[in-house]
Amino acid sequence: MSAYTFALLLSVATLALMVNLLRTRRMREKYALWWALLAVGVILLALNPRILEWAADVVGIVVPTNLLFFASGFVLLAVCVQFSTELSSLEEDRRVLCEEVAMVRLELRHLTERVARQEASAGAPEPDPHPLPAAGGLVPAAAPPGPPDDLPDGTGPART
Repeated sequence: MSAYTFALLLSVATLALMVNLLRTRRMREKYALWWALLAVGVILLALNPRILEWAADVVGIVVPTNLLFFASGFVLLAVCVQFSTELSSLEEDRRVLCEEVAMVRLELRHLTERVARQEASAGAPEPDPHPLPAAGGLVPAAAPPGPPDDLPDGTGPART
């Protein structure tokens, strides 16, 4: 088997693998596109090796294989840059999510403490000692301290 036939078979196998990974949703389209373009390029070079010789002559490289290695290094560099930008974006997303989880846990802790205090005082409502900002960024005003107007058992002050 010649090197061209081997490259052709390897490229066809790569395309089949990419289609399978896309079909099973184990790879996103934007990553599979790069692999598919690379496989198609190798198929073209395997079917017509004169393309590589012509490109090497145009660029001024004497040995066409050196152009192939240079192009391969450039592709690897591009993949590394793409993965680095994706990783940076994912790290920022993770940081934001961690902050949101911490805020939700804090709010949950405050609410469970408030419920525990209300249950301990036999159901007397109590203002939230740790109000969190509302969606607009404003803190809701707490009720003034003092006895409630009506208690659930009807023992509160009479209304006239």
